[in-house]
Amino acid sequence: MQHQDVRGKGQMKSLILVVDSDTDSCQAIGQFLESSGYEVVNAESDEMAFRVLSNVSPAVIILDANIPEAGGFETCSKIQNWFTDNDIPVIMMIPLESAESVDQTFSSGAQDYITKPVNWRALEHRLKMILERKAMANTLHNKHEEMEVHTQDRRREQVRATEDLFFSEEKFRILVESAPDTILVMDEKGKILFINHSLPGQDDNNMMGTCVLDILPEQSKSRFELAVNRLFTQEKSDSFLIVGPSSTWWKVRAIPLQKRSNAPLQSAMIIVADKTEKHNIQTKAMQNARLATIGTLAASIAHEVNNPNNAILLQASWLVKVWQKMQMHTDEEQYANVAIEGYSYQEVKKRGSEFLANIVSNSRRIGTIVSDLKRMSRPNNSVLQDDVQIKQVLDSTLSILSNQIHRYCKNIAVDVEEGLPNIIGNLQQLEQVFINLLLNALQALPDRERKVMVRAWYEKDTENVVVSVEDDGVGIPEEHLEKIAQPFFTTKLDKGGTGLGLSICQSILSKHNSHMYINSAPQRGTTVRVNLPIVKGHSGEMP
Repeated sequence: MQHQDVRGKGQMKSLILVVDSDTDSCQAIGQFLESSGYEVVNAESDEMAFRVLSNVSPAVIILDANIPEAGGFETCSKIQNWFTDNDIPVIMMIPLESAESVDQTFSSGAQDYITKPVNWRALEHRLKMILERKAMANTLHNKHEEMEVHTQDRRREQVRATEDLFFSEEKFRILVESAPDTILVMDEKGKILFINHSLPGQDDNNMMGTCVLDILPEQSKSRFELAVNRLFTQEKSDSFLIVGPSSTWWKVRAIPLQKRSNAPLQSAMIIVADKTEKHNIQTKAMQNARLATIGTLAASIAHEVNNPNNAILLQASWLVKVWQKMQMHTDEEQYANVAIEGYSYQEVKKRGSEFLANIVSNSRRIGTIVSDLKRMSRPNNSVLQDDVQIKQVLDSTLSILSNQIHRYCKNIAVDVEEGLPNIIGNLQQLEQVFINLLLNALQALPDRERKVMVRAWYEKDTENVVVSVEDDGVGIPEEHLEKIAQPFFTTKLDKGGTGLGLSICQSILSKHNSHMYINSAPQRGTTVRVNLPIVKGHSGEMP
């Protein structure tokens, strides 16, 4: 397949394929995209779409879910299966944003969706985000290939040097012991015959005689065994990435060592490079991009909710005043025997006042939640301020998580000491810390009868404001306690956990000269304590 390069006035235009059986809709989308600076090709059936794809490779495909014959979702799946060499993002147009249609969209391999009739602003935003991600992925891929070429050249040099110096043991040891990567020699059973220094994730420097497979996690053993088998049977080098012990990532290169005449290969060299930091940075970058998108959407939703809520609050407040004045000018005796919807006049009067008060109260609560969401979605300047009130942080956290609290438990106990001194910190970052801690506590509860307690008090001896989050949940096994704050360690992978929550908390608290203290045991709940230094120069006396 040829890649379509479309240029206009010295700049490359992205080619968009629009697949829609509705001619008017197809033309309207095409006109909008062309006016936005894109090159457009229209197709009114899946057959026409595949004919186009056999000749050009568009940057993005906009595909209607309701095209005749095969249907949009099946067509999307075929595109993903047939054009695996070209990663072409698909935006699905669905008639209604239901859970089923959204699930079908992503199950078919589409990257995003919009609803019909099309919101032009939403379409433009999604196209821009997808093209930016694609450009970023291409840049990373090119950089990765450059790094791979550089790495392969480096490995070849190391192999040549090792072969030249193999029979000079002293020179060989000086060379490999100074290498940043771990270099080992092993036999066909995986037993280590020589090693320059400990493997990534291992503290033991005396590993002679150890089998490499005994060190590796279960999910990495089959890939390593495959490489060793190919090495000793076919004498072929291999290079691959696997998970090592203690959540490390290894880039492994397996190389057959020089042998004499036609004798079978008896040993091989394994070079292990620690790629943990690089892998974590890439994963965290993708996670941050996703969080940024969520923040943008949250701000947009908060804005859309705020407008009708302001109208409700304004009109409800007016109704309250009118209702009160009506009662002042109404003769109760005149309506003593009147029944409205089965209620007496006195009951209607009481209930009406209560209902209007509830409408105003809940509308103001919506306003508070919207305000918190908008603040959370704003860019964080990471500046530590000297006037943060922990009560404000906790109130905002509880407000944002009110729905989650109701979902996981009947009630949450909050005990915040009055008149706490201000702390040195960043409001948004501290909100993120306590949102993560409170969510973990709620999700640890086996049923809604269990409790979570949030406490905050001033500790005069240390001049710290102390916040603790306690739960009656399932607790943390002892073997996990040392790992739970490590990046990407999670026991909730099947529930969408990323293993970043507590790691991010630890990073934020470190910037605040603070730390998490975790006390937990299986079936006995968990307590997380955070000490936060107060503003420098505070007397330490409580009002």
